[in-house]
Amino acid sequence: MQRTLIPVHLRRWLAVFTLCCAALLVRCGGEPSQSLVDPSLQLALAPSNPQIAMGTGQQFLLRALLPSGQQTDVTSQATWDIRDEAGHTIAMPQDGFLALAQPGRYAIVAQLGSHKISTQISVTAATLSSVSLSPRTPSVAKGSSLAFTATATFSDGTTQDVSKLASWSIKDVVGVGVATIDTVGVMQARAVGEARVTTKYQTRSSYTTVKITPAKLIKLDLTPPAPSIAAGTSVQFTATGTYSDGTTSNVSAQVNWSIQDLMGTGVASIDGLGSATGLKMGQAQVSAELDAMTAQTVLSVGPGVPVRLTFTKSATSAPRGTKTQFAATAELSDGTQQDVSDLVTWTASDVSGTSVASVSAAGLVTANNVGRSTIQATLRTLSVTSAFEVTPAVLTSILLSPASGTMYTGQTVSFLATGVYSDGTQKLISDSAVWTTQDLIGTAVLSAALGGKITAKSEGKASVTATQGGFSGTAIVEVKKGTIAGLSTSPATAFTFMGLPARLNATATLMGGGTSDVTNLATWTLDVLAGTAADWTVSKGSVSSKSSGLAVVTASYMGFSGSSTVVSF
Repeated sequence: MQRTLIPVHLRRWLAVFTLCCAALLVRCGGEPSQSLVDPSLQLALAPSNPQIAMGTGQQFLLRALLPSGQQTDVTSQATWDIRDEAGHTIAMPQDGFLALAQPGRYAIVAQLGSHKISTQISVTAATLSSVSLSPRTPSVAKGSSLAFTATATFSDGTTQDVSKLASWSIKDVVGVGVATIDTVGVMQARAVGEARVTTKYQTRSSYTTVKITPAKLIKLDLTPPAPSIAAGTSVQFTATGTYSDGTTSNVSAQVNWSIQDLMGTGVASIDGLGSATGLKMGQAQVSAELDAMTAQTVLSVGPGVPVRLTFTKSATSAPRGTKTQFAATAELSDGTQQDVSDLVTWTASDVSGTSVASVSAAGLVTANNVGRSTIQATLRTLSVTSAFEVTPAVLTSILLSPASGTMYTGQTVSFLATGVYSDGTQKLISDSAVWTTQDLIGTAVLSAALGGKITAKSEGKASVTATQGGFSGTAIVEVKKGTIAGLSTSPATAFTFMGLPARLNATATLMGGGTSDVTNLATWTLDVLAGTAADWTVSKGSVSSKSSGLAVVTASYMGFSGSSTVVSF
């Protein structure tokens, strides 16, 4: 067998490896510390293999995939390490944000407990050419927000979003206190007028003018329409304004309220917030006016008094996180009925459990925690009660990731299905969902396997659907013809302990763009540089050694190959 020459950087690793092994033998008696191993945890690092210009920054995000299937951001909890091509360690903030002033290729390593994950970052020598600002000359309504983006163009023709690295300023052009802007370029429109927004990155700057316009009232509505109440009772009117920007607002406290007899005398009164009280039998016209716009309705007052309360809207149970509208109706002495949901006093009382349900002044019940409760409505000496049980949260929708995209023939992509539940929580359900595909253009375009593994079979377009519990989520995929153009392995350097496998991945680069995971299809070989060759094994990217040592692991597929270094302690 021809002897493999050890590159300089691998010789450095051999020296480090020897010292680490000696330290481990002294401290651990030659046995790896099992307390550092937690196989139930998986890490995901993004982005992967980014490229930035020198002097700019890159935010990395580290997520942990828990055994329950939930994901959590652990960026701030991890230990971050960066090394240049010579193996020198460079200081890196522990929030995952990296800024490098020197060009080169660097290795980023994030560690959480005993788990490590790494990627590469390329820093080019490109210099800043210009900075552009978008959107250009926007117009927004008062009270709205607008996110500006600063984009840097570099000497190599590449562009990069530098909104977080740039400085931002704003100056009134027309008006006073027109708008404010924060450190990442998000503007808040405070008053009508014009303002000049400027962004500066390094020595380049760009600016634009933003116009703040008022929102105009175009419609006024009153609710409830044409209500009937008994003398001595009240009804709360609500005035809702619709504006030219499509927004609506409760303007009950801003309108001018008035009431006029239509049939009878002194029929009713109304206060400045729209609460009308029936005084005598008859009818009255209720009016609300704002900005030269008027809304009107008719209020009827009858002679009856409440003699019995009933629920006309109710429920005996609801899943956690949902809301249920209760409504109370009073039966009057004259034989008529009146909705008194806004007049009764609503209470929610726990029977079993804690803070099981809560109820608003209008009878809207929120299911907070699993358990049993009672909902009661009270009007004077009358009351009505209903049992109410809160059951566990239920699935309400399914989200797919990616939601759309392009694949290449032969490529397999793991789609993620996330279940959204009634209490707002989310959970990965990829393994339990039923996955199907349907051709849109072409024949047998995609195939689906358990866990959301989708394989591109032929050119065309197809949908991917995950279904569970009567809900489904769908993604649209376009498949293009793919030809292998290269092969790479990751991570470039992997670390493991004796008897524990290190996981390598083989990724084929496809002609025309895109990649395909060929870890299970590639042929894997070992070249042991230090240690006992017989102790090393490799199968489908899983590398392990019974002893300490150093090996170069190579994956070969369709005439292409890629290699990684594995260090066993």
